Amino acid sequence: MGIISKYKVKGDKTLSVKPAKIYSKHIKNVYKQNVKNTKPKFIKKLIQTKIIDFEAHYTSETFENSVLTRVLKTEEQKDLMLKALFRYNFLHQELKINKFKGIHKGERCFIVGNGPSINKTNLSLIYDEIVFCVNSFYKYFNIDKFKYLHYCISDCAGLVLNADVLSYDIPIFLGISAAEYYLRYSSKFEEFNVKPILIKRRKGFKKFSKDLRKGTFSGFTVVYDLCLQLVYYMGFSEVYLIGCDCSDADGEHFYKDESDSNYNKNSFKYIIKPSYEKSKKEFEKDGRKVYNATVGGNLEVFERKSLESVVLGE
Repeated sequence: MGIISKYKVKGDKTLSVKPAKIYSKHIKNVYKQNVKNTKPKFIKKLIQTKIIDFEAHYTSETFENSVLTRVLKTEEQKDLMLKALFRYNFLHQELKINKFKGIHKGERCFIVGNGPSINKTNLSLIYDEIVFCVNSFYKYFNIDKFKYLHYCISDCAGLVLNADVLSYDIPIFLGISAAEYYLRYSSKFEEFNVKPILIKRRKGFKKFSKDLRKGTFSGFTVVYDLCLQLVYYMGFSEVYLIGCDCSDADGEHFYKDESDSNYNKNSFKYIIKPSYEKSKKEFEKDGRKVYNATVGGNLEVFERKSLESVVLGE
């Protein structure tokens, strides 16, 4: 799959884990002056004073073994510093993310959820389309058949269960808690070849982010948490949802697992549905459109179109 080469960023050393060069003689004074400040400019100041190396990539593991933990005495101080370092690491991602801005302007794409209707969907129709898949999809389908595949995971549990997807040479996006987990425990994923693009979390619900560099808002589903806000940023004018059932009539997923019994109708009513409504409004405000090509299901926010009519013109 050659699609990943389209998004390469020269000189990207964002996720290389190296021992940090830390100079303890400076840390006390600088930290004392910035004890409440966990904004990126604080980290910039630390770099300028040579307290931490610009190339350093911090995780909780490297942090615990650093001089910082011996200089910062209280857990509160350590927590503030670690949060600051995480925020700085997300700044490194902006170069990667910026590469995607408007890259598919005027094109169409397909977002494939994990709803049970996938078992009734002819996915071969979109092998040659630009496709975004999520979570455990790769375990049940041969994703090598998809010519232009992207992958999205937004929660840490989904990342832990589906970490093997990082062995595929495709663009992989981690958002919300999945991105945070990857940063904190990146050594767990060193065996995998692909380094994912990390999208930070923005506070609030039923909001829509138009600038991926600032992060995305949660909508209690990866299709909203990451996919819809991602494809908006990439410039797609037509977006088709597949396998977004929003129903537990036939189980929550196209595969069976223990979580199928945990479908929460209140989450759909108060968070998921309003989030979808927000995305519909934002796309249409910009002259773009989201359609629902799911077979059945309860998602009636978007205009429905059959996959066959979209791809084959039937």
